[in-house]
Amino acid sequence: MNNKQIFFISILLLFGSSSFAKQGSTVGDLLKKIEKQAELKKQQSHLPKFQSVETKAKKSTVNLKSVKPPNTSQLYYSESSEEAQLESITDAGIAQLYKLTQRFKNSSKRGELWLRLAELYVEKARIIEYNEYNNFDKKMADFDSGKTKVRPKVNLKAAQEYNKKAIQLYEWFLRDFPKDEKVPQALFFLGYNYFEIGNVAKGKEYYKQLTSKFPKSTYVDESNFALAEYFFENDKWQEAEKHYRAVTRNKRSRLYAFAMYKAAWCLYKQGKYKSALTTIERVIIHGRKTKGRGDRTSKGVSSIRLASEALKDIVVFYAEAGNFKEAFDYFVRVTGSKSAAKLYEKLAYYYLDRGARSQAKYIFSDLIAKDPLSAKAFEYQYKIVTMYSSAGNSQIFKDELFEWIEKYGPGSAWQKANSKDKVLVDKSELLAEATLRNYILQNHQTAQNSRAKFSIDMAQKGYNLYFVTFANSQRADEMHFFFGELLYDLKNYRDASKNYMWVVDNATKSTYYKQALLNAILALEKLLPTNAEIKEIVGQNTQQIEFDKSIKDFEKLAKMLFVKYPKGENTIQVKYKLGTLYYYYNQFAPALQIFNDIISEDPKSKYAEYSANLILDIYNLQKDYIGLEQAADKLLAVPGLQTTNLGKQIKGIKQRSAFKRAENLEGSKDYEKAANSYLKFAKENPKSPLVISAYYNAAINFDKGGQLLLALPMYEKVAAAKVSKSKDLKKNSQKFLGPLYEKLGMYPEAAKAYESYASEFPKDNESLSYIFNAAVIREAMLYYT
Repeated sequence: MNNKQIFFISILLLFGSSSFAKQGSTVGDLLKKIEKQAELKKQQSHLPKFQSVETKAKKSTVNLKSVKPPNTSQLYYSESSEEAQLESITDAGIAQLYKLTQRFKNSSKRGELWLRLAELYVEKARIIEYNEYNNFDKKMADFDSGKTKVRPKVNLKAAQEYNKKAIQLYEWFLRDFPKDEKVPQALFFLGYNYFEIGNVAKGKEYYKQLTSKFPKSTYVDESNFALAEYFFENDKWQEAEKHYRAVTRNKRSRLYAFAMYKAAWCLYKQGKYKSALTTIERVIIHGRKTKGRGDRTSKGVSSIRLASEALKDIVVFYAEAGNFKEAFDYFVRVTGSKSAAKLYEKLAYYYLDRGARSQAKYIFSDLIAKDPLSAKAFEYQYKIVTMYSSAGNSQIFKDELFEWIEKYGPGSAWQKANSKDKVLVDKSELLAEATLRNYILQNHQTAQNSRAKFSIDMAQKGYNLYFVTFANSQRADEMHFFFGELLYDLKNYRDASKNYMWVVDNATKSTYYKQALLNAILALEKLLPTNAEIKEIVGQNTQQIEFDKSIKDFEKLAKMLFVKYPKGENTIQVKYKLGTLYYYYNQFAPALQIFNDIISEDPKSKYAEYSANLILDIYNLQKDYIGLEQAADKLLAVPGLQTTNLGKQIKGIKQRSAFKRAENLEGSKDYEKAANSYLKFAKENPKSPLVISAYYNAAINFDKGGQLLLALPMYEKVAAAKVSKSKDLKKNSQKFLGPLYEKLGMYPEAAKAYESYASEFPKDNESLSYIFNAAVIREAMLYYT
C-alpha cells in the first residue's frame, strides 16, 4: 500500500524543520481506519408470503361414520324428473279428487276416492320431503365450504301435514270398509304415515296387523321396507338389514333393488365390507340385466336408477374390501370398461382423502402410465406431489415435485401434446410455478432460521430448477432477488451479485429493483481486494494504477446507483467507498470529483469529514501545496462548513500547508521567497500556533539571503515574544541578535544583546564569549572612561 494516511496524521509528516517532530502510525492501521469508516451494511430483506407446505402427516378427511347413501325419498324420482311439473300435476289431482270426495261423500264409492286422494297426499309429502332434502344438501355444502355459518336442519313439517291428511282418510276407510280387499293397502299406508310423522308405536301396530292378518299381501314387503327405513335412519344397522333381507326374499317385489341396495349399506356400516361389496355388486348386475331387457316399468326404472347409485358407491365399498392393485380389472369386470376408468380414478381420490398414500400413488401412477399425455396426467402427478407434501419425508416430496415440474412444465412433451387447450396449459403452468415457488421459499425460510444444510441444499436446487423451467415467469425478479439473498447469506457473493444483477438488467420496474441494485453493490464490495492485497498491488508509489475486474464491476454499479438514486439513503456511503478506491489506486482526479460531491451534498456528515481529509491528502501526496490551500479555501466556502469542527480542522491544515510551502522554498535555497512566505504566513495567521516558528524561519531565511535589516525585526519579535512552547526559538533569536547588531554597526544594541543573553543563560557555552564581546564593544565605545 502507498503512504496515504488520514490527513491529520499525514500532514505532520510534511515538516522536517526543528519546529516539528514526526508522529508515526503504520499504513495498515490507517487503512483499517479508513476501511472501517467506509463500511457498507446490508439490510435484511423479508421473504414474501407463501403458502406453507405441510411436513406433518395429516389425518383422513373422510369420516367413515358419516358415509351414507342418498335419502330414500331422493331415489323415488329419476335424475331427469321435473319436480315442479310433477308437483303441479299432483296438486291438480289432489284438488280434483278432493272435490269428488265432497260430492260423493255419502256414496258407496267414497272409500275408493279416499284411497286415491290419500295416495296423492302421500305422493305430495314425498315430493316435499324430496325437495327439502335437496335444499338441505345445498345448504350443507355451503356450510361445509364456509359460505354460511349456521348448520342447516331438515324441516319436514310441511310434508307431515300431508301425511296426517292421508292418515285421516285411511282410518276412515278402515272404519267404513273393514272387509274391503284393499284393507292391506290401508293398513300399510297407515303404518307408513305414522312412521313419517314420528309416531313409531302406532306405525308398528298397523304393520303388525298387516303381517298377521294378510301374510300373503304384497304390502308385507312394503311394511318390511318401511321398518327397515326407520331402523336405518336411526343407525340400527342390524335391525335394518333384517327387514331389508325380508324384502329381498321376494325378487318380484318392486322394492327388491331398493332393499338390496340399502342392505349393502347396512353391511358396510357393520364393518362387513366383503359382504357389502358382494351385495352392491348384485345391485349393479341386477340393474344391468333390467336395462338389457328394456324393462320400462316403474320397478325396472328404479332398478336401473339404483344401479347408477351403486356405481357411485362401489368405490367406497371396494376401498375397504378390495386389493387396490387389482381394482381396475375388478371395475372392468363388474361395471364394464366404460365406467371402469372413472371409478378407478375415483378410488384414487378416495384413497387420497383418507390419507392412504401408497394406494393413492399406485393408482395415480397407473393412470398416468395408461395415458401419460392425457390432460389429466398433470393433475394426477400433482396429487402425488401434494400427498407427499404432508408425508413427513422432504426428500420424497422433493423428488415427486421435481419430476412433476420436469414432465409437465414448460416445453415438456405433455404441454406440447395439450397445446391446443391453452386454458389447461396456462393453468397447469401457473400451478406448477406457484407450487415450486412455495417449496423454495419455505426451504429458504427454514435455512434462514436454522442454517440446516439440507434446507439450504433443497432451496438452492429449487431455485436452479425454477430458473431453468420458469425463466420468463412474472415472479422471476422476486425469485432471483431472494436467491441472491440466500447466496449472500452463504457468503457466495459472486453468484449473489449475478442474481441481483438479473433483476437490475431485466426488471427495471420491479419492486425489488432498488434493493437489488444496492445489494449487488454490497455483494461486489465483499469481493474487493483486501487492505493487504491493495498494499501489494499499489506499493509505495503514487503512480495511477488501473482497477481489476472486481473493482470495475463495483464501479459500474456504483455509478448506476448515483444516476438512479442520487438522493438514496445509501448513496453517500457507496460514493465514499468508490472514492476511497480511486484514492488507494492513485486515481486522484475521479477521487477528488467524488469527495467534492459528497461534501456539497451533505457537508455535516461524517463522510464529508472523511472526504475533506482525503481531498487535502491527495494534494499533499502530490506535493501540490498551492492546490491544497486552494482546495481548503474551496471547502471552507461550502455553506455551513466553516463553523463545524471539520471547518476548524481544514483551517489548521491550510495554515500548515502554507508553512510547508515556505519550507520547500527554503529547501530549494530560495531564501528571499522563503522568508517572505514565512512572513506572509505569520501576518495572515497571527493566532496560529506556528506564528512564532514562521517569524523565526523568516528571520533565518532573510539572514541567509543577506538581507540583515529584514532579518533583524523578525529576530527581535521572536526574542520579545511571551511564549512557553517556543523557548528554543526565542533563545536562538536572542543568541542571533548580538552578532547581527554588530554586523549592522549597531554597537550599543549589540553590547546590550550580548549582555542580556549571558545574563539570562549564564550556563550556556556561548555566554562567556558574549560577555567578552560586550566588554570589547563597550571599551571601544569608551564606555568605561
